[in-house]
Amino acid sequence: FLGLVSHELRTPLTVLRLQLERLRRRAPVDSSETAIVERARGATSRLHELIESLLQYAHIESGRLTVENAPLRLGGLVEEVAGHYGEIAVDKGIALNVNLLCDGDVYSDRRLLRLVLGNLVDNAVKFTDEGEVALEVEWSDEGGRIEVRDTGKGIDPEDQRRIFEPFEQLAPIRKKHLPGVGLGLPLVKEIAGSLGCRLELKSELNRGTSVILHVPRAMPG
Repeated sequence: FLGLVSHELRTPLTVLRLQLERLRRRAPVDSSETAIVERARGATSRLHELIESLLQYAHIESGRLTVENAPLRLGGLVEEVAGHYGEIAVDKGIALNVNLLCDGDVYSDRRLLRLVLGNLVDNAVKFTDEGEVALEVEWSDEGGRIEVRDTGKGIDPEDQRRIFEPFEQLAPIRKKHLPGVGLGLPLVKEIAGSLGCRLELKSELNRGTSVILHVPRAMPG
């Protein structure tokens, strides 16, 4: 059902994104019109990410997730994801910073790795009301280490294992007032495992959360 719905939603969403792109390239009438188009583009981008998450989750559940293996520059991927979520962070009044301490190439699936990292950054921005979200990349003989760190409210130790379960939220649906259906971290966990990656979660209440993604130089055979 998730797969069917996701595919059906893709076509009208693609048409909407194309039309918004045409409006964006046209000479704007005034600044308010430009702002409306940019907000609409941001909303469709978030919807696209959600649909893609639902589709990949459906593939995982049915055992049909396909993984490609090709070289990619880790730092470039991190900067691409940061650029995508930068406007959302600015709208919330928080900073989104990238620190490439080191960089290198890995053999992995770019599309799936971007989906994993995008979910991590999306969660960090979503649950941070002030301060910053920081992305940091380090390198070792084993591969890359990407840390997504925020200054949000943090996660209670009792909840840290539960948030990796499908459709779990840290607040009741009727109270949370936040976008999403709780697929982010469960999807990250499943896809990361398929790519041979390892996740590490660190969080303190009222101090923030750090999720570290360990990416091997090459996926296991």
